[in-house]
Amino acid sequence: MSTVLKLASRWLGPYRIQQVDQKKETYLLEELDGTLLYSIFSGNRLKKFVIREYYVHETDESQRTASSEKGEEENLSNNNN
Repeated sequence: MSTVLKLASRWLGPYRIQQVDQKKETYLLEELDGTLLYSIFSGNRLKKFVIREYYVHETDESQRTASSEKGEEENLSNNNN
């Protein structure tokens, strides 16, 4: 097996379930922006997406600085009371 296949993403998504056929156990999916996917998917081909908070990183340094300054301001205001 080539390195390219080993390192390729195994899953696509995340997607939101738009419609369920419980008899056939099939799902109509949509993108997170509401765009419907072309096909209907069998339930055994889907995997539940779980958000893990410790994988979420702040990418904007200005937000981190602003939040840390705000926290310092809150601490100062609490000490003055």
